[in-house]
Amino acid sequence: MSATLGWLAAGTSMGEGRRCALSERRLHEHSIERAAMMVGVVALPVGLWSLTRAAYVPGISAGGVAIETSYQTVAILWPALVLLAFIYSRGMRPYLLIPFITYILLMGIQGHNRYRFLLPLLMLLIIYLDRKEWRWPRMWMVPVALCVVALFLPLKEVGRDIRSGNATASSVLDAISTSTLSARAGRNAEQALLDQGAISVMLAEHQDYLGLGRSYAALVTLPIPRPLWPDKPPLAGDLRAISTPSYPLIEVGAITTLVGELYIGFRWPGVVVGGFLFGTITGRFHRRAYSRERLSGLRFFHVLIFAVLLQVARDGLPSLLLFTVVNASPWVAIALLAGAINRRRAALQVSQRNP
Repeated sequence: MSATLGWLAAGTSMGEGRRCALSERRLHEHSIERAAMMVGVVALPVGLWSLTRAAYVPGISAGGVAIETSYQTVAILWPALVLLAFIYSRGMRPYLLIPFITYILLMGIQGHNRYRFLLPLLMLLIIYLDRKEWRWPRMWMVPVALCVVALFLPLKEVGRDIRSGNATASSVLDAISTSTLSARAGRNAEQALLDQGAISVMLAEHQDYLGLGRSYAALVTLPIPRPLWPDKPPLAGDLRAISTPSYPLIEVGAITTLVGELYIGFRWPGVVVGGFLFGTITGRFHRRAYSRERLSGLRFFHVLIFAVLLQVARDGLPSLLLFTVVNASPWVAIALLAGAINRRRAALQVSQRNP
């Protein structure tokens, strides 16, 4: 409720970007594509190398390298992000969509880190809607979304079977059918996210635990590789502190949700004030982004923030940094480079008009 009030306080902005002058559109033309080429020169080979080293690629790599630090795997998603940037600039071209979908399916069969499967697809949807200037998905998209959800739910099980060589067409279909039926009945484990958030709040209350932003402080030490500092503060420090033998939240990989994370850190003032500030800041960012031309760096970066809000609602505010600067650094770099290119072009135009 407090976040909704914050969004309402930020005002509305849909459609403002359509009123950009023709000169501004020409100024921003090809800036995203040029920035994507510059970033892609590094991101594509590094991402593909990381993929073959640490991931399962049928017929190429078994993904058996021991993972000691996230630096070994953080680049795996980079090729998909670069392809998405070209799709944002050039549109839904088959020569871009086919390798993108192929790469995302490859991410899906890993059996872990399912955000690499879901978030790029969500970004693709946002890009499509933005190019069409639609506020909401159309009804024909609903069956497609249901198919993605039906595949997403058993993805861990299906991925493990594929990696072990035990997967068949019938076993994959059985896993999808079983998970879909359990979801329809409300018994799927993926539907227990709010339960996990409620349990984390209950444990924090019973143990009189108050985080006071410890989960944010851990972000400061995040760039240090764990092999160099094995005892560095964990990102899930709050969960580790409140976990009990009866509720081993840290062991099962439970979540707190955004509301739970704010409550564990700052109790009701955190929920009310933090939620309102979250809504106001993101709402104003949305309004500012849509006041710019679509090919501006800010509007481009808005796509990533829009998609990452799903993870923020699931895991809390630290996800805003983790799933942008850390896991989607090429997209952030492209946005910054595009902004710099546009500013340079604007300065050149001014200097040409006033020699």
